[in-house]
Amino acid sequence: MRLLVFPGYHSPDLTASFLRSLRRRVAPGQLWVWPISQTWGDLPGVLFDQQTGQPDALLHIITFSAGAVAAYPWAMAWQRWGGRVRLIAMDGWGMPLVGGGSIYRMSHDLYTHRTTYFPSPMEGEGYFYADPEIAHLSFWRSPHAVCGMGAIDGVVQPMTALDFIATVLTQGP
Repeated sequence: MRLLVFPGYHSPDLTASFLRSLRRRVAPGQLWVWPISQTWGDLPGVLFDQQTGQPDALLHIITFSAGAVAAYPWAMAWQRWGGRVRLIAMDGWGMPLVGGGSIYRMSHDLYTHRTTYFPSPMEGEGYFYADPEIAHLSFWRSPHAVCGMGAIDGVVQPMTALDFIATVLTQGP
């Protein structure tokens, strides 16, 4: 699995904590963390197949907060170049994530969940919202400790944020 992470504007310690949590359940073959302040000029060279010069298979992307703003144009470009994307947007509130690819939304509370969708929750492949609500940064720092409701393939059930992420990342093509 190839995983690209776009964190938001916050302490790198929070992203390190998120990655420790993630690695408890998922072991990406390749992992890149792309800070929001960094341009993505060199990113295509990292991700394209070095022999063919083409996008290399399915790219998983996890974004947090303002990271969704940086990641979304990149995901759309990746698809235009012929690649496939599975995007998980954690608290990307206000970012209209529509278009091709598989898009999964995650929210730190029910209010954000209900007000994030443009135009409707049916636009994405699945969703998760924390219940009870949790602080925005805690959502990123400790997904293993965040309980809530998740929906994948139309099945809604209680789970942790980490369970949701792991399920999305490890499901078939």
